[in-house]
Amino acid sequence: MSTSRATESIPWWRRNLLAVCALALMLTCVPLAAVFPADFILFQPDPYLDAVERSGFYETYPQVAYDLAVSGGELTLPGVAGFIQALFPADKTVSVMRFIFPENWVRAQVQRTVRQYWDYYNFHARELRVAVDFRPVKARLQGEDGKALVSAAFMGLPECTPQYLLSIAALALQGKTDEMPRCRPPRQVEGLVYGGLQLALQKLTGALPDELVLMQRSSPDPLYAGPGGLYADFRNGLRFSAALLLILLAAAVVLLDYSVRRLVEWAGMPLYAGGVLAAVLASMFGAGARWLAGAITAILPATAKTVFGLFSAMALTVFQQFLAWMGVAGVILTIIGLSLILASRWVRK
Repeated sequence: MSTSRATESIPWWRRNLLAVCALALMLTCVPLAAVFPADFILFQPDPYLDAVERSGFYETYPQVAYDLAVSGGELTLPGVAGFIQALFPADKTVSVMRFIFPENWVRAQVQRTVRQYWDYYNFHARELRVAVDFRPVKARLQGEDGKALVSAAFMGLPECTPQYLLSIAALALQGKTDEMPRCRPPRQVEGLVYGGLQLALQKLTGALPDELVLMQRSSPDPLYAGPGGLYADFRNGLRFSAALLLILLAAAVVLLDYSVRRLVEWAGMPLYAGGVLAAVLASMFGAGARWLAGAITAILPATAKTVFGLFSAMALTVFQQFLAWMGVAGVILTIIGLSLILASRWVRK
């Protein structure tokens, strides 16, 4: 092996130190292969926004939002699901949710929250505050769009008979709005009914928060912008791998008596092995992430399965893009190591 030939005329203690440096260099190749894909893919907002776009989320979000409201989202969107179920048939829920939460607003909130998150974790903001702004939705539904929504609930329905009106009144007093007959109020009381529903809608939207805070955290040090702790240590550790590579090469140069020829012979094998290791680990992590997401999805109930499947697919898209570039970086290190091995043979001739 080229490494042994490079060290065969060196004292034993230097050989041991060079062996340690070679092992450290090989292991350093793994975080080194990840540092640039992490900085430019994993820790940036744009790949996540692109993943949301490609996932079809902006086409399916009305159903997702409705499922969340039905299965527990009343804590964050109080009354929305009940209002829709009471006034609209099941086949119109998606279009109603799209009207209440229009696509341009959803896009703006997705971009806002993703950028707020990474502004903090990229050390551009002192405080993490990820929040959804409901004020545009409330303003719309408390104005003309709210009136249009109420009017749309009765379009195409037959006019209520006196028996229906009595039944509606009785059910309303009992709070059983989901059992009310679907019919259009007579013209004599149409304005009164529409006015009452608009008032109910205004109260409903008034109960929505101006901002729904999803995540919030203040930096412990007022002079320090961005997160600390494990995240900062992990990210700095990835970046330090590049500096560690230079340190190990410099140490090898000293131990090899400043011989470039010996350095070429010594460095080839650890770089080659480290590149292979990085590429293999990237492939294994990708397969493991897909398996884990599928295993979790399989044990979740129907609604949670749909929501988790959608968001895990977005996360996997970004993670696999990161791993693909990590694998490419590993292959590049492998090629560099192989080139040094071949060069060392040419230098000996």
